[in-house]
Amino acid sequence: MGIEYIKRFPNTVAAFVGMGQVVGFIQGEKVGYDYCLDLVKQKNDLKTLKNLQEMSDYPYSFNEENVMRLVVRMRGIQLKYKLAGHRDGFFKLLSLFFKSPVFSMRDIPILFTGLKTNNNIMQFLLSYDTSDYLEFDVPVFFICGRNDWQVPSVLTEKYYSKIQAPDKDLFWIENAGHLADLEDPEAYHKALKNIFDRL
Repeated sequence: MGIEYIKRFPNTVAAFVGMGQVVGFIQGEKVGYDYCLDLVKQKNDLKTLKNLQEMSDYPYSFNEENVMRLVVRMRGIQLKYKLAGHRDGFFKLLSLFFKSPVFSMRDIPILFTGLKTNNNIMQFLLSYDTSDYLEFDVPVFFICGRNDWQVPSVLTEKYYSKIQAPDKDLFWIENAGHLADLEDPEAYHKALKNIFDRL
């Protein structure tokens, strides 16, 4: 969403910082699927392998009706192999919510009703690909978890190498996946401080 915003209103922001950056949704899902499939084969996990093989046309079988269901199914497999979500699992993520001074029990239903919003976003993502948008009018920074296969950082790295911007950088968070800010807050904040100091 951030890139779509600066395409339209670059004069309203000082810089763009992307984390878990989507470049091309379908391409990213394919890269994530292939990486997961290779890992499952290495582990000789026959049950999960069968599940993945049943999805062999993933993500090319996506349509408006099935995209959310298929992505949720894939994320379940990726979570098992710590390739998506929080590396320490959903309950660790939930515990972080409860440690927040602004989170309360009243917020719990929102965690689940938010799936409807996610479904709307999925419809938008079906055709989303920003890989041809290479000329930025503002500084661009990406913060990537080294083990992010939910939104594969390897695609962000390729995209980063092609873009032109007044200033740019890519920061790797080595011990993190998609939720780099929650999985390694210290390294994430260090990257942000570097960016702020440059601005």
